Amino acid sequence: FDFSLVRPLFQVMPSGSIAAVAIMRDPVKRFLSHFYYARGLRWTEGLRIRELSPLEFLSRPDALLDTLMVWQDGVAGVAWFAGETVHYGMGATGNTADNARMRRAIRNRTETLRRAVRNYHRFAFVGLLEEKDASMELLQHALGWAATPQMERLNAASPSYPEPTRGETRRIRAALRVLIPMDLWFYQYVRADFRSRHAALRAAQSEGDTFGSTSSHRCRRRWAGGAAPSATFPSEEELGGCVATRQALACGTQVFT
Repeated sequence: FDFSLVRPLFQVMPSGSIAAVAIMRDPVKRFLSHFYYARGLRWTEGLRIRELSPLEFLSRPDALLDTLMVWQDGVAGVAWFAGETVHYGMGATGNTADNARMRRAIRNRTETLRRAVRNYHRFAFVGLLEEKDASMELLQHALGWAATPQMERLNAASPSYPEPTRGETRRIRAALRVLIPMDLWFYQYVRADFRSRHAALRAAQSEGDTFGSTSSHRCRRRWAGGAAPSATFPSEEELGGCVATRQALACGTQVFT
C-alpha cells in the first residue's frame, strides 16, 4: 500500500512495533508485465494499447495518456514510498485529491525522491523480485526467523508475455529512461543498498555470526528503521525526461504552465 496509509501506524504505535516489508521489481520488467496484463482488462477495450507493441506504445503520446497507470513515473516504486500514489492503493480519493498528489510528486522530483528514500529506510525489509533467494535470506535475518521463508512466483498474466529481444529491451529501457527517470534512479539506489546489505549478511555468516547472537540482533535493529545512508540526489536537470498528468505529457515542468 501507499506509504501515506502506513505513516499513521509509525506515528501512533511504539517505536519498533511496526515492521513494514515490501518487494520491488525492476521498473522495465514491471512495465512489460503491466503492459501485457492491462491489455486483457476490460477498461482497455478500444484503447490503442491493445494494438501496439511495447516499443510502439512508448513512442505514442496518445496511447501513453490513454493508460497512464501502466507506465507513469512513480508507479514502479517512488510514488508508493513517497506516499503519493494516485492510480490505486489509496481507495476512492477523488480527482481533486488525486491531482494534488500527482502535482506534489512531479512538481519537485528531487524532493519526491528524498521522501521516497527516507520512507524506504523506515521499512524492516525491502527485497528485489529479480533476486528472490537473496531477498528471502535478508527477510529471514531482518525478522529474526529461524528458517528461510519461501515465496511462490505467481503471475496474474497468463499466458506469460513474450520476452523482448536484447535489442528491444535496450530500446525499451532507453525510452523509459526518458519517461520514468525517478523510478529508474530509485530502483538503482534500492538495488545498491540491497546488495550491500546482503553482502554484509554473508560476511557476518562467514565469520560465524548467528541469528541469535548479539551482533545479529544489533545488525537487525540497525537495518530496521536505521538512519539512511548518504545519497546524492539528482537535480531536476539531471533527471531530465518528461512528466505527465492525466491531460498532458511534456518534457519539463511546463506541463503545469
